[in-house]
Amino acid sequence: MAGGVYDEDCAVHRATVLPRCSPLSLQDPLQDTTNMSPQLPFDVLEHILTYLRTDQRTFAVCSLVCRDFRAITRALKVPQKEVETSMSERCLETPAIKEFLDDIAAHPERVEYLDKLTLVYHAEDRQHDLSLPMAIDAIVTFCQHLPDVRRLELRSFVFKEPALYGLITLAGRIPTLESLQLCLLEVPEQSPPWPHASVQSWSASEGRSSSWALWKLHLEYCTVPAAELRKLVSFLEESQESIPLQSLALRASLFHRDPVFTENRPGAPHRLGLRSYSTTVNDIDMGGKVYKPGRENINRLLSDLQRCSTLRSLRLDYDAALCFCLAAWNRRGKPRVPIRLPPYFVKALASTLHPWPWGTPPMPELEVLYLVIHAPQDWLVRWKSAFGSLAKALVGDAHKPREKRRYPKFCRLEVHSIILPYLAVHSYILGVSREDEIRLQTAAREDDPLRRMLQPFVDAGIDVHTAYD
Repeated sequence: MAGGVYDEDCAVHRATVLPRCSPLSLQDPLQDTTNMSPQLPFDVLEHILTYLRTDQRTFAVCSLVCRDFRAITRALKVPQKEVETSMSERCLETPAIKEFLDDIAAHPERVEYLDKLTLVYHAEDRQHDLSLPMAIDAIVTFCQHLPDVRRLELRSFVFKEPALYGLITLAGRIPTLESLQLCLLEVPEQSPPWPHASVQSWSASEGRSSSWALWKLHLEYCTVPAAELRKLVSFLEESQESIPLQSLALRASLFHRDPVFTENRPGAPHRLGLRSYSTTVNDIDMGGKVYKPGRENINRLLSDLQRCSTLRSLRLDYDAALCFCLAAWNRRGKPRVPIRLPPYFVKALASTLHPWPWGTPPMPELEVLYLVIHAPQDWLVRWKSAFGSLAKALVGDAHKPREKRRYPKFCRLEVHSIILPYLAVHSYILGVSREDEIRLQTAAREDDPLRRMLQPFVDAGIDVHTAYD
């Protein structure tokens, strides 16, 4: 948890790794161990844990075993370090990268414990496109200078050739890579067949290991054809024995409404046994009218969620960003009339979570739900009853003992209304309407209308977090 915001992957670590490492109760992993005589002296345990201090993930799990282990790991903890730099179409010849590599060649101790690399693409020459093979080779070569790198984030990369397959297989070329984030990625509309359908096939052709360390794969606000995303899901499903994937995000770009990107998106890949899943939903067009293909995507997603029995964290981004920006543009100099967004997806989610009058809960392990609405808060005035239905589904039985509830582990709900980033980007065309929107959104932080809609969750003891960005 950082800055009051719940880490959506914390449940993944706790639920997945703790049972293998701790003989103690999952309900109280830090229970008092004063009456448990250790098999080894304290100083011997400390010496053993010293060997794990560079493996941040395993080290963090050890801290949950018992109070003695927590005390030892707290004293030995090594701070994680990150590096962020830019890359152009010149790849390793980009000045910022050359400077960094020269620096660590002269001072190799500076990469010790560095576990995350962020590369941000900045085009130097618009007449020359970024070559995918050159970019892949450059990223792999860069990571070879960082022996402890476990997290890789690629931001704002733009390719004129199909690139998703090549970027995903980076995880097989960087043996230590556990987390791959692709943010604001743009690839062309063409979607040819992938060269290999699984990691096993890819590794056989490349002469590499068929066992990847990748457990987290996030595509965040990427412009990727829906067909490419379906191929990605198929690749992951065919590679379950090779990829220990636990957290997946398929959040789409919010400003592309071409059917290539919006229609027939993958739902929830229930075959993967994920602990955390995130995706984008939308059921309105640019004018605020119901968008039928978007409804079909929502229905497909909810149908798949009924079979996601392992999920602990679910995030859904409701996309009305383009509709909002066009509405702000069209009303310049005119009275503001907010659009009333249909609460269909929240009501449908509630029905999915509570199969009344019979049926078992589809996600019995659910702990955290995030709803991120890319629209002004006053566009949600019709959502109160939908949130009420959602509360009935998730915490309607809060009067019962926790172990007898439908969702005994559910403990946190976050609902965000986001428009300020779009106002900043389009400030030069929105004029005075921009100032009105900023004022209304900022004022909502004091009034907090969303929290009033979510009062049933508060009354049930759920940790409710709202934000107006």
